Amino acid sequence: NYFNRVYAARNGTVWMTTLASGNPPWYEGIMSFDGKQWSLYNRFSTKLINTFSGGGSDFRGICEDNSGNMWFGTSGSEIYKYYTSQNIWSSYFVSGYVFDSIREYSYYPYYWGIHDAIAQDSSGYMWFSNYQNNTITTGPLICYDAALSQTPSYRRFFPQGTDYYIQNISSICVDSRGYILAGNNDGRLLILKHNGNPIKDGVQVVLNQSNLSSIPEMYATSGGITWIATGSGLYKYNSVKDSLTADTVVKSAISCIAAETDLILWLGTSGSGLIRYDVARDSTKTIDMTNGLVSNSVTDLSIDRNNGYLRIGTSAGLSRYSLGHTNVAVSDNASIVAYPNPFSRSNPSHREIVFKHCAVGAKVLVYAFNGSLIKQLSPDTDNAYQSQDNSFETTLRWIPSARLAPGTYYYVGQSQKPAKTKKLLIVP
Repeated sequence: NYFNRVYAARNGTVWMTTLASGNPPWYEGIMSFDGKQWSLYNRFSTKLINTFSGGGSDFRGICEDNSGNMWFGTSGSEIYKYYTSQNIWSSYFVSGYVFDSIREYSYYPYYWGIHDAIAQDSSGYMWFSNYQNNTITTGPLICYDAALSQTPSYRRFFPQGTDYYIQNISSICVDSRGYILAGNNDGRLLILKHNGNPIKDGVQVVLNQSNLSSIPEMYATSGGITWIATGSGLYKYNSVKDSLTADTVVKSAISCIAAETDLILWLGTSGSGLIRYDVARDSTKTIDMTNGLVSNSVTDLSIDRNNGYLRIGTSAGLSRYSLGHTNVAVSDNASIVAYPNPFSRSNPSHREIVFKHCAVGAKVLVYAFNGSLIKQLSPDTDNAYQSQDNSFETTLRWIPSARLAPGTYYYVGQSQKPAKTKKLLIVP
């Protein structure tokens, strides 16, 4: 399947939109995976959801709100909201070309609209992109108060003919200071801020940039920094300094972006696979089909911090890349795993053995078949990696001695709670 969008929610569920053409067959639509079970939501399985009648490559609107509910902007079927705690779907008609209002429905209202970008700002307001054509001229950017705390509960911004009209927004991002960034496929970037109530008091335009390449996605990190993926490379916007600068390392087209940390970025490309960008060291590493990626055409990325994976959407399916750490505390060593296993000395890619999902501060003991201790790995003395605040888990690395004979070995994590001994194979 062609995965348009992939998003790892805070509860660990991975959401995907997959749509290769207009009206999907039974196996395409909105999908989720909670670690045990796959679910599919479309016109065949879910009564409220109608056909997705737009172009498949535009099915990219997705957002998790502050309550953990999921919002989906479709390519022709308006907006859907999934209440995660109740397992209930609702729909929103927001385009406004039939009547100028925004309503939540418990059924599908049979209106057409494309919404490629959705975000929630720091004040709790939802922001929707709105496709504009000759019949829809109500404004390409919509602010909505989902709590319905005021009347009206929405406001449309920048219709055709106004100074800041921006056609067919492809990405909306909110930075750590509450600034709202909207970009489109024509390379237009609009940056806004508001005083806490944009519906009543409007917004202030901070930046209006029109000479960038297409902007498929943006990602905000801390300190008011937002990284902007474009068709001509990577840009950085700093809302503290109100500065927009082109990155000097990544100058090629980027299709999507995610941040593992403030200084470790993952960048997707349309044909060259995946790029890991270490901003502090100005270094990049490419991961592609030769490393196991299902396709070199990367459509979307999401950091699954609960499970320690980078989720990778591609034109040919879904891949995952182990980051070696999570933000869920590991309290025992039951899930410890070693890789590669078997470890082959003749394989040039097998440089070390990595033990991951160890409890915080745990040691790893490696034994020979006869029970003699071969190696003790400790976070204090060995090449250990722990997540950013050193409170979630430990990953240890070991380069076996060239004098160590091939054979069967055993390893066990040692901490306050005992764990089962597991097998490790070393082969020529």
